[in-house]
Formats: sequence, structure tokens, C-alpha cells
Amino acid sequence: MALIACKTPRNSELPDFEKGIVVGYHRNGRFLRNISSEINIPKSTVTFVIKKWKVSGDYRNVLSSARPTKLRYRDRQVLSKEIQPQTIAPHNSRSSDTITRDC
Repeated sequence: MALIACKTPRNSELPDFEKGIVVGYHRNGRFLRNISSEINIPKSTVTFVIKKWKVSGDYRNVLSSARPTKLRYRDRQVLSKEIQPQTIAPHNSRSSDTITRDC
């Protein structure tokens, strides 16, 4: 039984149904290369799905808990350093010199 998977965009996740097929084929003793060619998905994706299933016992897509942040932590640090007012010490050349009086 050969399944033809629709070609998905590069960044989209594999649907839960196809992940279930991958796990089912693996449990029946199929090799990664055979699973990959039958379902028409990359071998690395098959490996990732099986590894995730072995570690967590689940292969389904997980919904994110919140909206992703616009800035990463590192970006926020850089911006906060740029925004902070730069404190410049007043330049007073006379204060460092010693003044002596001739009496």
C-alpha cells in the first residue's frame, strides 16, 4: 500500500495522520528508507517522528501555548543597551590639575 503524501511547504509540520502512519510502519518492522519512500517524505523527518515517539510516547503536534514573541531575549538586551541614556562625565580639565599660589 503506497501512500502519496501531498507536498507540504518547507516550514510546515507533518500532519498527525501521516505521523501515525510513520509510527505504525515502524512498529510493523519497516526500515526508515522504506517508510520514507512509501510515504514520500524525507528520511530525516521519519527519523525525527520515530525518535519523538520513542522518547515521549506521543507523536502528535503540540499547540503552542502563546503567541511567539517578536524579539528574542538577546535582541531585547541589545536594544536596552542602545536605549539607555549614556552617562557622560562632565569634562573639566581644571579639576584634575592642582592649583598652587605663589605668595
